[in-house]
Amino acid sequence: MPTTSLLHEHDSILIQLGTLGAFWQSKLVALDVCDWILNRKCDARGQSCGAMVFVKQQKNDREGKGLWKRIGWGGTLCLVKQIETYLHWANLRTNAACLKWKDVALRTTPCTTCGPLFLMVYSGTWFNVNRERISSKHITNAIARMLVIGQVNDVRFTSKSMRMGCLSTAKRAGVPRAL
Repeated sequence: MPTTSLLHEHDSILIQLGTLGAFWQSKLVALDVCDWILNRKCDARGQSCGAMVFVKQQKNDREGKGLWKRIGWGGTLCLVKQIETYLHWANLRTNAACLKWKDVALRTTPCTTCGPLFLMVYSGTWFNVNRERISSKHITNAIARMLVIGQVNDVRFTSKSMRMGCLSTAKRAGVPRAL
């Protein structure tokens, strides 16, 4: 990991994924290790498109099937590389006994075999040994810590800023509303 603080790296990845994926905080907290899949699809040249993350249910997911969000490779601040490093550092991997992708009924429920993607961090240097899942409050605290590090004094930022920031940026860039 690029920094000496596990908590800083954890916060950074959490906020980047939340913003890039336009996640609701409850959906980000609900991610399991097996919801993150690297190199799932390739482009026409056979190059990896990056990674995909499975969101169990969205507000507009009437059938309750969940959906995939693609996270592409991206230069020096590549989120895919950061998450892969985080998974290695935290010793998190999809368990071979996981049935999520073999049983459709299990896809939208929390995986008890693999556990959460984002774990509680204590004292800024170690993960909880019980593999406890973070809560929505942790996302709010992560944003506050990152604003302090970035010397940004703005109380208008909340966990909803991640989703709104992504959607506003996409709109300004001319991304079609359906996407």
